[in-house]
Amino acid sequence: MQIRLIGEPRDVTGFALAGIDGVECRTRGDVAAALDGSARDTAAAIVLVSDEAAALAPEELERFRRRVGAPIVVRLPPAHGNPRATGRAA
Repeated sequence: MQIRLIGEPRDVTGFALAGIDGVECRTRGDVAAALDGSARDTAAAIVLVSDEAAALAPEELERFRRRVGAPIVVRLPPAHGNPRATGRAA
């Protein structure tokens, strides 16, 4: 069983310190490719997706979640709270 992170570079670096592999994503295409790779990797049991990465490709993430046999997806909250709830810019 493997855990994988899809997120921004700072997230990937932080989780790497805990031994979790990650894929850096800066664009919608990056997120889609990372999700595709996670779907093909039979060892990936849990996929953590940062809030920022999920916001880049919401449709792709939803399609990934609906796949039969897809890994469990956990969307991580923003590192500094919810900017939408506090009124700060995202």
